[in-house]
Amino acid sequence: MKKSLLIITLLITTLFAPCLIFANKAKNGITTMEELNGKAIGVQTGVLYEDVANSGISAKEALPESPWLYYKMPNDMIAALESNKIAAYLIEEVGFFAQKYEHPELVRLDKAAGYCDFAVIVGDRDGKQKKLYAQLQEFIANKKADGWLDNLYDYWVKNWNPNPCKINNIPETTGENGIVTIAIEGGYEPFSFESNGQFSGYDVEFMMNFCAAYGYSWDFKAMEFDSIATGCLAGKYNFGMNIVVDEERAESSVLTDPYYRCDIVFVLEGENDADMG
Repeated sequence: MKKSLLIITLLITTLFAPCLIFANKAKNGITTMEELNGKAIGVQTGVLYEDVANSGISAKEALPESPWLYYKMPNDMIAALESNKIAAYLIEEVGFFAQKYEHPELVRLDKAAGYCDFAVIVGDRDGKQKKLYAQLQEFIANKKADGWLDNLYDYWVKNWNPNPCKINNIPETTGENGIVTIAIEGGYEPFSFESNGQFSGYDVEFMMNFCAAYGYSWDFKAMEFDSIATGCLAGKYNFGMNIVVDEERAESSVLTDPYYRCDIVFVLEGENDADMG
């Protein structure tokens, strides 16, 4: 069942709620980013969201007195929030949508801390880097032009619901051009996760369709996020998914054009009905 009601709620509350979406209030009473200054903030290791400055100033610069605590997985930050180790954490908006489904008590500040473009890093494995880069660039351009990427994003991200969300049509591939290894996080809904013993999600369906279009078989490798880029740079994998595009990475890595963009938001623990009553 698609979450059309959730999307309507998001639109209404974004327009009318002064500080937080979903008509919830933060349990700690915080309504602006400035009020977080001096409080502990969580962020996932390696994603660099705290340094994103495309809104004029980075979150780290805006909160100079805040200690930053780093976590390996997004769900680790929820546990830290619930145990009061942090007052808030930074995550991309699509990750918040997925977490909100399982943790309705979570809220976010209405004002985004910035936005991120996400690309695929292409590793120099088996001497295929240049060829694979050109093919994936072509695939991204074509799928943006024909609307397939937008439809894929709507299905997996905007309308996220773990019960029906699955790859409905796994593409067939001849594999005549060999196998490509693809580094994914593997436990990160809705992008890459295990379902019925197989990997699923936005990144997985995206790469399956690329492989089918260019005659490759796929081999997904799950790992912690901070191992994806380093593994590709070391030549262990052909592709690494969900890499934040920034100047430093662009200079040191072979990155494709972005295959999606989203806001970066602060997430806080909200008041539930018992708290508000």
